[in-house]
Amino acid sequence: MSTGTQIFIFELDGKQYAFPVNYVKEVVAMPEYTPVPASPEFLLGLANYKNGVLPIYSLEKILDVNKTETPKLCLIIYSRNGVIGYGVDAVRGVRVLNNARQLEARVRNLPGGLRVISTLQLGVEEEPITMLDN
Repeated sequence: MSTGTQIFIFELDGKQYAFPVNYVKEVVAMPEYTPVPASPEFLLGLANYKNGVLPIYSLEKILDVNKTETPKLCLIIYSRNGVIGYGVDAVRGVRVLNNARQLEARVRNLPGGLRVISTLQLGVEEEPITMLDN
């Protein structure tokens, strides 16, 4: 990761994840969505978003996180396939990767076009952050 790169950090099941800040459009309360029959398990459904259709994906299913609570927030991002939403538990903010230490650089492809690109540690006493790309 280059110096000065900004990342948007969020939480899911007590772990921290991030996207590059330029991927993030906004964070909203989880909208009502309509499940789609015969869709992949990781697609929660479709929601009305600013007079358009927003697919909402379950990061729990994609990342294989075993949790029972439904996320209260929807992180809306720009992806290769257009604007999409992911359910998240909390927003931790925007940080700069000035002195980040890369713990792992292995790219891992996940369902729905999501990829884990690295694991970073921003400070000595801080929890690791899993960097995502879509």
